[in-house]
Amino acid sequence: LPSSGGHVEVGVEEAGSRIRVHVRDDGEGMSDAVLTRAKDPFFTTRATGTGLGLALVDKVVKLHGGELSLARREPRGTEVTFTLARAPADSPSGAHPSHERVVASGE
Repeated sequence: LPSSGGHVEVGVEEAGSRIRVHVRDDGEGMSDAVLTRAKDPFFTTRATGTGLGLALVDKVVKLHGGELSLARREPRGTEVTFTLARAPADSPSGAHPSHERVVASGE
């Protein structure tokens, strides 16, 4: 997000036996070339970046049987979405996913 601030929206929704989590921002977005490589280990567009963030998220999501996708938002921004299997209601760890929406400001 730009240093002058911006917005990030995080949402969770049920999708059958899965949950879908999305993170959307209104930053400058990613070009097609960057979107194609963004999940590659050590790929970065930042001078001080390691290029491990999205690569690590992609690996963890896949290890849990999920999928990670990246998309450009119009007119600005990026959307990162991942899906995972939903925990059964009777599992010790898993309450049902909420439908709450959290919006944070980059101020």
